[in-house]
Amino acid sequence: MIKFKNLQHKNKMKKDLIVSRAQEAYSHGRVQQALEILNSGLVDYPMDDVLLNNKGVVLEDLCRFEEACDCFSILCEMNPNSDLHYFNLGNVKMKMGHYGEAVIFYEKAIGINSNDADYFHNCGVALAKLEINDIA
Repeated sequence: MIKFKNLQHKNKMKKDLIVSRAQEAYSHGRVQQALEILNSGLVDYPMDDVLLNNKGVVLEDLCRFEEACDCFSILCEMNPNSDLHYFNLGNVKMKMGHYGEAVIFYEKAIGINSNDADYFHNCGVALAKLEINDIA
């Protein structure tokens, strides 16, 4: 049992190193490099929520919105009680101009965590954009 725990500890250390290397690259504007690091980590940890979330953020930053949606959608399925994943999915839908879908995801985030003002703000922005599009 001790060896198993040590193995888990080594795996966590390896994953933490991948995350920190990706964050370092991202924070220095090396967004493509951050994506490559995250993709390499996802080979060993394909369903890791931190790696998938960070990959979604990086893809969104690279304007690769469909791929970012895929990451956040997987995360929402994996953890349907995570307000952050619904919020991130709403943000990507907004950038794609899918305001109705964005509202749905913001409302899910609000339903899970009604204490985050950003959720309400972004939902309001998406609703306003829907109204503008309906008028036009």
